[in-house]
Amino acid sequence: MSHTPTIALVATARFAEESFCIPAIQRLNEMGCNVVLPPNFYASDNQFGGSDEIRFKNFRWAWDQTDVDAIWIVRGGYGSIRIAQEIKQLIRNKPNDKVLIGYSDVTALHGLFQRCGFYSIHGTMPVNFGTNTPESLERIVDFLKGNKLPGLSATRNQFNSPGVASGHLVGGNLSMLYSMQNTPYMPELNGAILFIEDLDEYLYHIDRMMQNLKHSGALDKIAGLVVGQLSDMNDNTVPFGKNANEIVFDYTKNLGIPVAFNFPFGHCENNLPLIHGAQVNLRVSSKESAILEYVG
Repeated sequence: MSHTPTIALVATARFAEESFCIPAIQRLNEMGCNVVLPPNFYASDNQFGGSDEIRFKNFRWAWDQTDVDAIWIVRGGYGSIRIAQEIKQLIRNKPNDKVLIGYSDVTALHGLFQRCGFYSIHGTMPVNFGTNTPESLERIVDFLKGNKLPGLSATRNQFNSPGVASGHLVGGNLSMLYSMQNTPYMPELNGAILFIEDLDEYLYHIDRMMQNLKHSGALDKIAGLVVGQLSDMNDNTVPFGKNANEIVFDYTKNLGIPVAFNFPFGHCENNLPLIHGAQVNLRVSSKESAILEYVG
């Protein structure tokens, strides 16, 4: 990529707002990036960033720009899956090396990018620039400037399952992955290092989603699991009886694969980026920090 990356901001889900987009653009400019916007960037249709047609046209505009290095989705919410089929056809028919960036609702696009043979970046979005740590953004910009993205580590956790595994790194928001099961946008899980995170879910729903991964055979396919932040969980008046990490642990403790909890990514301040689709090594020790590192 060029030393000065050009980034197109696009809203594939909830609508963009000047209140966070203008400061985000200024910050990216200060960090040495050029920023461009599609013609209908600030469109809105109820909670969406314009109709499905407009949101896809905005993505297609960014994909077609020869000087754009990355497409950075501005925020999550809901809506990317509604234009996933059109985006899949576009990137298959007109492949290029643009980098997709985002997380949460963007999990649907990460999945289809991986299925089509493209890498992408699971990381912060402009709506979060003001609340995320500087490193969450700096790592992505450094990567766009041609530097290697460092791996991640997490301190020892009581729910970890020790072991070593290698595979392609896929995943994202657990609720999105749950909804993507048996669709063309679910990433390839065979031999994968799966990573998950989530926000503002009821604990019983975390259990329901883990039941889905269990009974669908998804957990039997993966080579390792990395659990990020399961943030701001909700409980019922009659308690579920376990927190989110304990629920996930119940489904992973007997898998016989390395599992690591509390990694710094997801809906949290220190939302460090991951290369979706990259080959990685996962090392989980019973006495030391868990390490996720890229191969090559």
